[in-house]
Amino acid sequence: MQRTSNYQLPQWEKEDRILMEDFNEMCANIESAIDGAKDEASGADQELRQEIGNCFSPENKPYVMAAYTGTGEQQTIDLGFRPAAVIVFERTYAAYPAAGYSAPSLHTGESGTRRVVGITGRGFVLSAQSSTADYPRVNRASEGYLYIALR
Repeated sequence: MQRTSNYQLPQWEKEDRILMEDFNEMCANIESAIDGAKDEASGADQELRQEIGNCFSPENKPYVMAAYTGTGEQQTIDLGFRPAAVIVFERTYAAYPAAGYSAPSLHTGESGTRRVVGITGRGFVLSAQSSTADYPRVNRASEGYLYIALR
């Protein structure tokens, strides 16, 4: 009698004598394989549930919106994740967009001639800004700012 390679199930030939023990062993092998498949599927189900839990939801959005007050000195905003981009609005002007005031500034961490917002592994860092000529304005002392950080 031959046996299958994966589960050792009997493969009888005409001249083989069929024994009850062979059937019982075959059934035990099948049951064991089914239990193993169920365990594997259960593990995959748990992994899938974890992946679904990591997806974006109302509690886990692909962005963070918040506010900060400028200090004029270099300051770090800790988000707990590395943002893909940060958009900063001056709070004073954000309330009056139709008035044509300062536009929001987008920062991606790419190097440029004047980088005032740097992306870090856990958020972003604002450069010191003491002059009213510093632009875009993202960290002037005592001024309010809003930001949207994209994951």
